[in-house]
Amino acid sequence: MAPYKRSAGAAAGVSFSLVMLGFMFVFTVLPFLVLFGVGLYMYIQYRKMREEKEYVMQLQQNYLLAHKAKF
Repeated sequence: MAPYKRSAGAAAGVSFSLVMLGFMFVFTVLPFLVLFGVGLYMYIQYRKMREEKEYVMQLQQNYLLAHKAKF
């Protein structure tokens, strides 16, 4: 009797289950990563807008002080 030859079915099933587990992990974590990235981007834009607003307010104040005698 010839020695028993294993088929590739068992190894294929294990690798398939690992791939499916990886896909499930990625698709579960991916929305949270996207939300974090969007939140970080919005915060950076908010900081830029706030700094520019402060700069414009300072320019307005300097202008009013420089031209105070004309008003």
